Amino acid sequence: MDTVEQINGYFYKGYWNLKPDELFLLILVDAMSQHLEIEATAALAILSGQPWMPTRTKPGTAMKGTSIASIMSRKLLLNVRLPLGMSIFTPMGKNLKNFHWSKSNKLGAVIGRYIPWIGWAMAFYYARAILIDTGETFNSIVKPEDRIVWTYF
Repeated sequence: MDTVEQINGYFYKGYWNLKPDELFLLILVDAMSQHLEIEATAALAILSGQPWMPTRTKPGTAMKGTSIASIMSRKLLLNVRLPLGMSIFTPMGKNLKNFHWSKSNKLGAVIGRYIPWIGWAMAFYYARAILIDTGETFNSIVKPEDRIVWTYF
């Protein structure tokens, strides 16, 4: 046997003799690990914006509960109002099913209501970044017949 053997597979970061599907999974896990710290921030924003905390009694159709983000932003910015009586539309609701817009002139309420939606935007952005990194790396390594066509990225 020679010192260099012929193998039928791909190499990636110390792994060898990988089939195309194994290589893709390994690259995906690697891309996710590179973005994990940022993804944890998005998850924290989403979770802190969920209305899990009990609150005062609210009228009829008002959403029950409040979020940690809302409680903290209102405490930190106690009675800070937007200038000139200006009001800003803010997103409300746990999910897209019960989503609606509500006006507020208190800065703490505005920040507290936008935090979970910013978290969702971050999560979608980084999920897309992970898929782009995975696709580009995978296609740069494999033979032309094993490449994946990424039409929407």
